[in-house]
Amino acid sequence: ADAFAATDWVRDHAKRLDIAPDRVVAFGISAGGFLSFGLAWLDDPRPTRAGRAVAGAVSASGRFDPLFFDEVRAGDAPMLSFSSAEDPADDVDIQRETCQLARSRSVTCQLRVQDGTEHGLSFVDRFDEVEPFFEQVLGDTP
Repeated sequence: ADAFAATDWVRDHAKRLDIAPDRVVAFGISAGGFLSFGLAWLDDPRPTRAGRAVAGAVSASGRFDPLFFDEVRAGDAPMLSFSSAEDPADDVDIQRETCQLARSRSVTCQLRVQDGTEHGLSFVDRFDEVEPFFEQVLGDTP
């Protein structure tokens, strides 16, 4: 629930932060990557809130647990996932399966697999791909 509360804070302070509250995107590395998947594809567990918390998400070396596959549904936030082929904690096969499942449910999911990177660093050389991804799926920035 903490990650959902954090997105509430960002939206509640959007004017002060000079951002669009309906265009908040999560970015996480490792366990934070799992949280970004959750913010994009899981319902807010708090009874006073409904729906998904973010407009999109980026995960680096974090994976979506197959236990939650049934929760992914059409209209969910787009996801960009960076994965390391050599990282045993970052199971590329699960990442591929996750994106295939999402796409089968009309949810945008793109996987970028990087060779030769350590855990959590799969996005470093490809960070310039993040903004164009979200411009493509969310439209031009306001």
